[in-house]
Amino acid sequence: MSYCRWSCDDFRSDLYIFEHVGGFWALHVAGSRYVHTPPPTYEFPEEHKVYCDERKISFSLTPEGVEAWIKWQDTDNPRVAIDLPHAGEFFECATPGDCADKAEELMALGYHCPAYAIERLRDEQAEMDRDRDATPRKAEGFEAEGSQPGPEGDRPDTTPNSRPGSPG
Repeated sequence: MSYCRWSCDDFRSDLYIFEHVGGFWALHVAGSRYVHTPPPTYEFPEEHKVYCDERKISFSLTPEGVEAWIKWQDTDNPRVAIDLPHAGEFFECATPGDCADKAEELMALGYHCPAYAIERLRDEQAEMDRDRDATPRKAEGFEAEGSQPGPEGDRPDTTPNSRPGSPG
């Protein structure tokens, strides 16, 4: 699941943030950005509009709409290099809270990230904290059942036919 992509906020986002299958939160920092003129605002039939970030954007899958979009990206809206620390870098964050902290640090340097991405990361961290706090913990000094046994003799032999007097 991504929290924000380059296309968010009408292609203004400088950060691409998502939960990685490797068990961490990934944060890619753009190396370039659009100069930025407003995207095409032509009115198209509803069935040709695309929805992004829970809001409508004006983009059509008709040939005319695709042509207008390509012109906007390639001609009306050139990309320029970002001259800030960490441009083009990638960060692995251990938790969504750490990722939100890193995103805010980058925003303080001048990068743009949609506010809702930070909110979603903070919400997820709060949920993880609640789940962690609600999970019963074992008492210190006691081994949980099924944990590695200590020296021989600490646990009864549970192999088949291990009753006293049984063969085996």
